Amino acid sequence: MSGGTSKTVKVVSDEDAQKAMDQLEQQSSDDMKSDLKSKFNDTFVVLDTSFKVDKGNPEVKPGVGQEVSSGTATLSATVTYSLSGVAKADISKFLDDYFKDQIKGLSDRRIYDSGADKASFTDITATDKGFSANLVATAKIGPKIEDQNVKDQAKGKRYGEIQSSIESIQGVDNVDVKFWPFWVSTAPSDTKKIKVEFNLNES
Repeated sequence: MSGGTSKTVKVVSDEDAQKAMDQLEQQSSDDMKSDLKSKFNDTFVVLDTSFKVDKGNPEVKPGVGQEVSSGTATLSATVTYSLSGVAKADISKFLDDYFKDQIKGLSDRRIYDSGADKASFTDITATDKGFSANLVATAKIGPKIEDQNVKDQAKGKRYGEIQSSIESIQGVDNVDVKFWPFWVSTAPSDTKKIKVEFNLNES
């Protein structure tokens, strides 16, 4: 036999479509994650590991198995990128409520720090509605000492008198008194001019 013609035909395979989709995801993910992070300001805690990529169904033209007549095939797809963050105000409120519940009924206890400023998240898992995670925080809870009571005991007194008076309060280990200006030797009689700071023993 002789004569006839030969023709090489290019067709789109499943492997071609999957390879193109994988390349699209890889090129976009890092840039999109950085872009999403930039949308959060410093009032949020961004959960890096909550980053999620949802792939839509890719559309290949011409279709898989069809001849590529124009020389190139095209792939189009919708890819949704998501990143979660938690408002610091919400973290603070949650921890305040939680630890208040923990000392409920203990009238001699007080929360000095809920640990919200250094709170962190672990075991972050993406879900259909967003994510689930464990919140880790260390609170500072100590004896209930009211600022106003301390001010009332200190007003008009000298250094040594203030130390003795405040150290007699149960739960207080040490008292440091500072006067300003340096020539002042007694605390003001106006409690609004007295500042009280508590430092918990973390040993």
